[in-house]
Amino acid sequence: LPLFLYGAGRRLFGDTAGLAAGTITAVNFPMARLSVVPLYDGWILLLAGLIVWLVVRAEGRGHPLLDWACLGLLAAAGVYFKSTFLIVPPLLAAAVVPRLGLRRAALRGAVALGVPLLALLPWVVRNERIHHRPILTNTFFWATVWEGFGEIDNDFGAVLDDRATFAMVTAGRPEIAYASPEYDDLLKPRVLEVLRTRPGFLLRLAAHRLVRGLFLPDDRWGIPPAEGPGRSFAAFRARTGGGPIAYVAAEPLAATVKILQRLWSPLLLGVALLSMWLHRRRWRAFLPLLGVAAAFLSTAVLLHLEGRYLLPAVLVWTLLAAGVRACAPGR
Repeated sequence: LPLFLYGAGRRLFGDTAGLAAGTITAVNFPMARLSVVPLYDGWILLLAGLIVWLVVRAEGRGHPLLDWACLGLLAAAGVYFKSTFLIVPPLLAAAVVPRLGLRRAALRGAVALGVPLLALLPWVVRNERIHHRPILTNTFFWATVWEGFGEIDNDFGAVLDDRATFAMVTAGRPEIAYASPEYDDLLKPRVLEVLRTRPGFLLRLAAHRLVRGLFLPDDRWGIPPAEGPGRSFAAFRARTGGGPIAYVAAEPLAATVKILQRLWSPLLLGVALLSMWLHRRRWRAFLPLLGVAAAFLSTAVLLHLEGRYLLPAVLVWTLLAAGVRACAPGR
């Protein structure tokens, strides 16, 4: 993954910036943690890094159709891990309209989107035979949206807890299997009711997710002494009644890690914005990268947010932030 970011940064800003992008990626604790935990997100992040590299290469080559076909292949591989990869080609196509024009951009978007759709065809046929419905990716969409409502306080019973949601669904239908199409169907009317009757709640939830996703994603760093349940400031305060200064004195390692966790995301995003301003004459070259970031950020804001879901977007912030090094004296 650091090599992909090094290669992308080198193409976009030069050797020094490429080295900076690769180094930042290598020392990014949330990304490194995914290499040792049994989650799909490590593969998602690797494919997203390859897409970022390919997008930068395509930008430097005038966006040939072959590169977009390769993007489609990567999206096809990625969609088996996360459905978000399906919206990457349309957003990328929209992002290159200012450079290529609507017709050429639409053609490339169609090529890149057609490949994963073809790859999903056997899965759709299988779902039609087994579940008697042409499910495109997975059967957990409405359940994801419903549990996502539980990210903030609500008055309709949504909680961010798989077991509690399963208990609620099966209270009247004990024969329903978890994550089955029937399970999802039972949550669909609840979700639609919220969408229809609570616009204020939805706006508050989207704003909460956007702010949290950009500035306070709460990514785990995988440092055990700092992440034990009893090492948080809240636990320390409940146990001793002490304030922030006493917490730092009592738990210096945990406090240092938590302060760095709070600062890391807003700092990286701020440097990325500064870099785009310094290189503002090249704004068209940045649009495809922002399209990749928008794909992962938008689904988290609209459906359900966890910090690890946004790490593909963080790859884009990392690459753009490295551009500041290209403007530094002595680069």
